[in-house]
Amino acid sequence: MITGDLKRRVDALWTEFWQGGITNPLSVIEQITFLMYARLLDINEARDENRQKRSGKPFTRRFKEDEQHLRWSQFRHRGPTRCYHSCATKSSRIFVAPLPAARPLPSS
Repeated sequence: MITGDLKRRVDALWTEFWQGGITNPLSVIEQITFLMYARLLDINEARDENRQKRSGKPFTRRFKEDEQHLRWSQFRHRGPTRCYHSCATKSSRIFVAPLPAARPLPSS
């Protein structure tokens, strides 16, 4: 069970979605999941950028130069309208890597 500060923060986020007109619980969970995923992509990109600065090893970028506005660190400071237009336009894309082929479960 979630308690304390984390529960308070989740409840506050839930209230924000509700007041913004998103009342379907599945839609709220979907939006929260998207925001968490966007943040993790940005964290990994920043980690790889720092690693490249230290070691000089190149890496495959998740965000191209013209897609930097889609990074969590960039759009989180914008208002909801600007954030929506940044993420809902044709210039944005979903950064989902292809899943590896499913491996069969070991038989018991």
